[in-house]
Amino acid sequence: MKLELFIANRMRKNRIYKNSVSNRIIKIASSAVAISVVLILFAFSIGIGFQNEIKHKTSSFSGHISVAPFENNNSLISVSKFNFKDFENVDYLNDLKIENFYPVITKAAILKKENEFEGIIFKGLDNNYDWKKFSSFLINGNLPNLNGELRNQIIIPIEIGNRLRLKIGDKIPCYFENLNSNYPISRKFTIIGFFETGFPDFDKNYGLIDLRHLQKINKWNNDQIGGIEVFLKDINELDFVTNFLYEKLPSDIDVISVKEKYKSIYDWISLFDFNILIIFILMVIIGILNMSTVLLVLILERTKMIGLLKSFGGNNYLIQKIFLINCFYIMLKGIIIGNSIALFILFIQSNFSIIKLDSETYYLSEVPIFFSFKYFLLINLGVILTCMISLFIPSLIISKIYPSRVLKLS
Repeated sequence: MKLELFIANRMRKNRIYKNSVSNRIIKIASSAVAISVVLILFAFSIGIGFQNEIKHKTSSFSGHISVAPFENNNSLISVSKFNFKDFENVDYLNDLKIENFYPVITKAAILKKENEFEGIIFKGLDNNYDWKKFSSFLINGNLPNLNGELRNQIIIPIEIGNRLRLKIGDKIPCYFENLNSNYPISRKFTIIGFFETGFPDFDKNYGLIDLRHLQKINKWNNDQIGGIEVFLKDINELDFVTNFLYEKLPSDIDVISVKEKYKSIYDWISLFDFNILIIFILMVIIGILNMSTVLLVLILERTKMIGLLKSFGGNNYLIQKIFLINCFYIMLKGIIIGNSIALFILFIQSNFSIIKLDSETYYLSEVPIFFSFKYFLLINLGVILTCMISLFIPSLIISKIYPSRVLKLS
């Protein structure tokens, strides 16, 4: 065993400072480190959890990228049409970065029950749509069957359903604009499901329907659609693929990423990165200040030992390592306690969702938790390395302690 490690271990085991003022300072410092680690882990887990959940919700409902004529991307409804077959087999839409893409049509309608009316925008999907992306939002009923024969099925937001006092299985008249007549086009649909995304933009406005219904109502043929929603394998490639598609597609076709479509929301969640960084910096500074105080107190209490070690030939670097090893053990205790508390609370929230949120304000009904073992290790290593490197500076006071003065005074 190395000499500095041996002496540091003896110092810890003897604990001659256990009844001294330094003991209380050590406990306070260890507690401060534990609290700092808890807050850093909370900031990362909740901040990144928010970002991931909101990105998941917006992309699940709208795709990562919307491809449509300019009029359609600037409107909530499909104003213009284009042929899906012109784009279905092109190389740049079958790029390895693209997971899949689906045709969509949006059209406004009015739901009527007795003397009550509600406006809605129906989004038409075809049988290739991957319902796994949307199934987590379904709170009652079933997803529509878009295969085979055309069925008069719709799913609507629970908020609209509650306002009209609708239930699963109800048949409700829907009225669509008729461009060729002053009279609206009337259809009766069966409600087979209710959904809730937590986003007011979706939950107050949109319903889902078979795309073929909207093609018939618009008098479009089977290949004509209002737009294409593109899903990516990795959302980090969003900007690259958006620019790539914009350059490749014809000049009359617009390409909008989900970040542009919901710019205010994405600007808001991008602030989380800055908040996480600020919390990390502040908590690390608190840890450094507390551990620096502990280090200076230990050095002042052990000046006689330092003098003896120097008189026996010990150099400053050797003695610095002895005290830094002691500080490392004190800090490690705080980190272990902080990790234990943080992981316990994060586990409880992740599995039982104890802390709720107002979805009108935060777009989520509960505090989301993100946990990655890689992030967990990097945070802990970052705290340890930053604190230990910073503690090297106050440990330089050891070089100012001279054996002749210390031993003479003792």
